[in-house]
Amino acid sequence: EITHVGVGKNVTVNSVTVFVYDTAEDAANATNEVSSVTGSFVANEVTTFEAPEGQDWTGKYYRIVYNLSVSGSKNQGVDFLKADFWK
Repeated sequence: EITHVGVGKNVTVNSVTVFVYDTAEDAANATNEVSSVTGSFVANEVTTFEAPEGQDWTGKYYRIVYNLSVSGSKNQGVDFLKADFWK
């Protein structure tokens, strides 16, 4: 579950992807992902990602990547508020 806030008027969020890794080092280096899920984005709403059938993400490490398009001005962005993980 990921909560987003503060979407600028000149920012389009094309997608959000959660990448899953076995080790913190792999997550820090963005290498050797074991799974990923891409979802759509709605401003100021909760987005929920679930492990694909047959996968257990318990004890894994995560990277959350936003695919953004920015137009009109600089210093526009999305504020990441929080992420809750559960099994």
